[in-house]
Amino acid sequence: ASSTSSRSSREPGGQAGLMRPARAARAVACAAALVLAGCAARGPQLPPVAAAGLPASVELESTPFFPQQDYQCGPAALATVLVASGAQVSPDDLVAEVYLPGRKGSLQAELIAATRSRGRLPYVLPPAFDDLLAQLAAGHPVLVLQKTGAGPWPGWHYAVVIGYDASRDRVLLRSGTEPRLEMSATRFRATWDRADRWAMTVLEPGQVPARADFGRTMEAAAGLEAVHPARELPADPE
Repeated sequence: ASSTSSRSSREPGGQAGLMRPARAARAVACAAALVLAGCAARGPQLPPVAAAGLPASVELESTPFFPQQDYQCGPAALATVLVASGAQVSPDDLVAEVYLPGRKGSLQAELIAATRSRGRLPYVLPPAFDDLLAQLAAGHPVLVLQKTGAGPWPGWHYAVVIGYDASRDRVLLRSGTEPRLEMSATRFRATWDRADRWAMTVLEPGQVPARADFGRTMEAAAGLEAVHPARELPADPE
């Protein structure tokens, strides 16, 4: 996660110069209002769960919650899915492995490596909403990357999806300092889309992810085998 800051500047030219940014700000505000209105007019964003054979709603209430410290959503989110898989770890244990002070954040490669080092299978999901929902229906919380900002303030943020409610078009997350953040599917999809729909679930060795993609499952298994050769690998997905 990252913080945002505002900058003020004065243009030469007295009041006329000062009016130009004011007009620009109003134009941006109007454009933003139009975008929001367009989003509000859209239909449901969650995939049709009945057709996909998924329950109408899921909430993984037993998923642990670790409120993030400054800029440290990566360690907090990773600890959440690791503990949910049965590993014994805390965000503090992960900071040195996954948090990059220079970037004030964590990269996906570090999260994957830290997961393997604790004997767990990091399965990176296909970039599809129904695959994410399928993991939740199977009881697996999903770590996601979101881009909540834009431009010079991208707002990269890791959170953990713990459920959804198709009738209300809502997604439930452990996010930041919020143990149960309820977000519209429209907003979630927009922030997830801007982060290229990156998502990962963490499994015990021998478990197969829901709707397992063969190539992704074998890649995850090979990575774990390289770190822990004695670990039991998941069976080939059908």
